[in-house]
Amino acid sequence: MKTASPTSEALLRYFRYHNVEYPKEFPYCSNALMAFQNIDGQDVLLFALYVQEYGQDCPEPNRNRVYVSYLDSVRYFKSTPANSRTTLYHAMLVGYLEHARQRGFQKVHIWVEPPKPGDEYIFFARPLEERFPMGREKLHEWYHRMVTKAQEAGIVLQSNGLMEEFRDIRSVCEIPCFHGDLWETTLPQILQRSDPSISEQELLRLTLEEMNKFEDHFMVATLGCPPFGSMMTPQEQTPISNAITNFREAFLGESQVNHWQFTSLQFAKYSTMMMLHCLHTRPKPTYCIPQCKRGRAEDDTFMICCDDCDNWFHGDCVGVTKQEADSIGRYSCDSCRQKKDDLTQENFLNMPL
Repeated sequence: MKTASPTSEALLRYFRYHNVEYPKEFPYCSNALMAFQNIDGQDVLLFALYVQEYGQDCPEPNRNRVYVSYLDSVRYFKSTPANSRTTLYHAMLVGYLEHARQRGFQKVHIWVEPPKPGDEYIFFARPLEERFPMGREKLHEWYHRMVTKAQEAGIVLQSNGLMEEFRDIRSVCEIPCFHGDLWETTLPQILQRSDPSISEQELLRLTLEEMNKFEDHFMVATLGCPPFGSMMTPQEQTPISNAITNFREAFLGESQVNHWQFTSLQFAKYSTMMMLHCLHTRPKPTYCIPQCKRGRAEDDTFMICCDDCDNWFHGDCVGVTKQEADSIGRYSCDSCRQKKDDLTQENFLNMPL
C-alpha cells in the first residue's frame, strides 16, 4: 500500500538553519511478499518479506530505491531433497530483485540484522528451537550468497557495504533515510548532541564515523539495466490493501491478539487458515476518497475528519495541511459539501413565489 515516511523535525530544523532544501516526507509503497506450501491438504505460511519501494515520484536521495526491511520464515517447508529452504528463499529474493529491476529501481538496501533472542520479526510464537536466530555474520553470508546468485544471473551489477557505498558523498543529504531505518533515528540523534550551527562538513564527518560502526549491518546492491528491447513493467502497481498485512507491525500484532501461533505444524496450519480467512473476508479499508493515494488505509500520516459524515481523509489527498486544519473551525468533505449545495439549490427552487 502507498504511504510516506516523514522526515524528522530535527533534520528539517537543521536544513532550514543552513538554507538547504530537503523533503518533508518520502512517499513509498509498502509491500508484503508471502510464500505458502500445501502440506497434507492445508496451506501453511512459510516465508514473509516486507519491502519499501521508493519510486520515481519520490524525491532524492530515496528515488528508485528499495529497502528490504524484514524477512522471516519458519522451518516447515517440505522438499525432495530435504533441507532446500535456502534454495527456495534465495530464488524468491532473486526473483524479486529481477522484478524490481524490470520496474526501474536502481538500488536495493538490505538490513542485515537478526532479531535478538526472544524478539519476533513477523511470525508469532515460533518453535522454541527457532527462537535463537543465526548470528549477524552468518546472516550476512546468507544474503551475500543470494546477491552472488543475482549477479551471476545479470540482475545485480555489484554489492557494497555502507562505507563503500557512501564514502565519496559530500553531504548527509545524499544518504537515503527509510521508514524505521537506522539512519532515520541516527542522524537526528547526532544533531541533538551537536550545536545547531554545526557545519555540513562536521555533520558529515560525525555521520561517517557512526556509519563505520554499522558497516556489517547493511548491504547495498546496484541493479543492472533491463535487457535492451525488453518490455518494462510499470513501476506504479495497483495497491492491494488489507489492514492485517499492510505493515509488519500490524501483522505481528494481529497474530498476537488472535493467537496465530507457529509453535508447531498443527498450529501453523490453523494460524494460516485464519489469516487467509481474514484476508479474503475482512472488508477493505474505506478511509479517504476513492482515488486515495495511500490505499484508503490509515498509515500514520496526517488525516482530517469530516464533521458531517465522520469519515477520515488523508490531508494530501484532499489538499489540507495540518497547519490549515488547525485553523479550520469545521471541515466538510467534497461529498458532504456537494450534498449541502444540492439541498440548498432544491430548497431555493421549492420556495413559494
